Amino acid sequence: MKKCSLKRMLTALLLTIALTFGSVGAFIGCGSPSDPPDPPAATLEDIELDTSAVKTTFAFAETFTYDGLKVKAVMSDDSKKDVPLTDCKVSEPNMELEGKRNVTVTYSGKTARYAITVNPRVFPEITGDPLLTIAAENASKAFRVEAEDIDMTGVVKANGVTSFVADAPVEPESPAPEAPEATADEGTDGDGEQPGDGDGSEAPTYGITSGGKYLTGFGVRFNYFGFKIEAAQEFTGVTMVMRLANSSESNIQNLGETVNIFLNRSVNEDGDVEGLLESTATIDAGLCDWRDIVIRNLTLKEGDNYFTIDVLGSQVPDIDYIDFYVGMRYISTVFEFSETGEKFVDLEDFDTEKAGTRPDWAAAHPDKIVNGLGLEPVTRESEGKTTSRGTSIAALMGGSELSTTLRLAQNSTVKLSFKAAKVDSYFVDTNWDFSIDGYKLKFVEHLDIKGGNPGAGMYWDWFETDLGTYNIPAGDHLFTVKNTGSDCNIDGINFEILAVGEYDESGIPLDDQDTYLPHNCSNVCMYCDGCTDPECEREECANKCTSQHVVMEAEALDGSTAVKRDDFGGGNGFNIGSNNAASGGQSTYAFTKGSIFAVKLTVTEACTIDIWVRLYSDKTETFAENFVFKMDGAALTQANPDAVMTPNQQWHNVCVAKGVTLAEGEHVFVMEVVANHFDFDCISFNASTGTTTPLTVAAMVYTPEATEPEQPSTPVDPEA
Repeated sequence: MKKCSLKRMLTALLLTIALTFGSVGAFIGCGSPSDPPDPPAATLEDIELDTSAVKTTFAFAETFTYDGLKVKAVMSDDSKKDVPLTDCKVSEPNMELEGKRNVTVTYSGKTARYAITVNPRVFPEITGDPLLTIAAENASKAFRVEAEDIDMTGVVKANGVTSFVADAPVEPESPAPEAPEATADEGTDGDGEQPGDGDGSEAPTYGITSGGKYLTGFGVRFNYFGFKIEAAQEFTGVTMVMRLANSSESNIQNLGETVNIFLNRSVNEDGDVEGLLESTATIDAGLCDWRDIVIRNLTLKEGDNYFTIDVLGSQVPDIDYIDFYVGMRYISTVFEFSETGEKFVDLEDFDTEKAGTRPDWAAAHPDKIVNGLGLEPVTRESEGKTTSRGTSIAALMGGSELSTTLRLAQNSTVKLSFKAAKVDSYFVDTNWDFSIDGYKLKFVEHLDIKGGNPGAGMYWDWFETDLGTYNIPAGDHLFTVKNTGSDCNIDGINFEILAVGEYDESGIPLDDQDTYLPHNCSNVCMYCDGCTDPECEREECANKCTSQHVVMEAEALDGSTAVKRDDFGGGNGFNIGSNNAASGGQSTYAFTKGSIFAVKLTVTEACTIDIWVRLYSDKTETFAENFVFKMDGAALTQANPDAVMTPNQQWHNVCVAKGVTLAEGEHVFVMEVVANHFDFDCISFNASTGTTTPLTVAAMVYTPEATEPEQPSTPVDPEA
């Protein structure tokens, strides 16, 4: 019992002590003057990337994306939270460099990285049938691939391009100014020379496009395309000629900076690319302003060869065709002259890169096409009138140009002549332009070369048209021969060196020909023969015109109801040509039977007029058989129905109606062509009453309704 009581007493004592200390602690706590501080806020320690849903393997040059990337912020208290990608900066790796690349993600000064792989560039295979099969050398014709035939499957179009194949622009009607000489081995500018529209402006110039189509619009970086060539054996010494233009607004300063051109591209064991062809040419801007880019001394291996183009940027050339000269030299001619004497040069030996044969003739005579030209064997010639070697160029396409380089050892006086033949009446000076260094030769003889006897099968009477005699300084000079009208058969050019070292007195300076030209006034009045140009001070033009007349230039007339001759392409319209002897310096041609021209006359006071036309023909024509003239729908009695147009003469001024009375108001004059073709310069309306010209004229679109008179006119019989 004592032990138990003692134990109970000890336990009670300990409990009392514990309670006492607990009360004291509670008292002290309640008496603290302030609460303890909050623990510090968690800070950003790092960022973590979750790339499980991110694309990490890319094709070469593929657009980089980090879609699916997740970023978490790691805090100092070990907590994590999502970070919006919009708050992060993500680096852009170079996608045009194959191999491993790091992508850096930055958020609030903390960075993390993940790796991507850019696969090596894969060049598309050139599949399908070869566009060229070369079984043997060809000494007379190049092997051609038209660019529009190249397979462009998979090639990306440049912005705004709907088709890689474009149609060549429609040629304007007649020649424009000379184009500048191109650099060596690039050919000359491919300008189909065309004129202005009669208002003083110049129309655009276009070169001849083979097949009428070309390849364009592939200017997207890393486009790669080409074609296969199958060779029966190895061919060495091959010349490749690319026919290129530049339809962009800025010049291509270096072709090799816009495209890489390969023949049999490959990569060797060291990783180096082989087969790249050097191409450093400059190509000036100009739609279908074609030029030849020449790459020489190539080798085509036996079997399959691949011509390919690798696009380096947005500016690329247009491609007309690619030629391979296998066993044939590319004609880039130079004719040297170092002493007096004569040298005859066949025109087929000129550079022919800007020339072609009429498609109808080429289709009918495919065996006669050599180097792009139609070579006609001359089998029966008139006695004593022969070609230099039995062939001539036939059916040259309108607008074609042949060129060469004249190399003179010293200053020389050179007489030139052009040897050609035609069974019909034909004048070289109205159908051809000749130039040296851009200076048009202005002393070309006006000679009808009509000759031969077709009934006897003799089509060939060869005549030499004198082109003039010129003083030409020592050095290289570009000589061009251009067909600006209809074609004839051509033999060549005869160069006669009259003087070497010093000029002969018969020579004319190229840059000062006008001083030596006889004055052929184009401003002679049809009524009084006076000069209508008050500023002309030539002695021959001292008699000035005092007539009251207005002139309607033929080139300003509406051509929608003119019928174009088939040999000029058919359809509607007419050609405009420069002619120093024509009114206004221009005239029209290339239209035929069925053509209708209309002029609106506005009469300010009643008057009586005479009407004249100015024409030229290469045939003997009776005037009245060719035309019908009407005023306000009523036929006019022709004043000179028996007037005759004859060849070998200049322009004919013919009065077609006299004493036509017009009331005040508007009237319509119509000229209908009912027979043969001719050249047409102008129509003149002369008022025989009043001191001032009481009418004005303007071109109009002809319709039958337009001929109904607003005010009646009175055709007057000149015999009355």
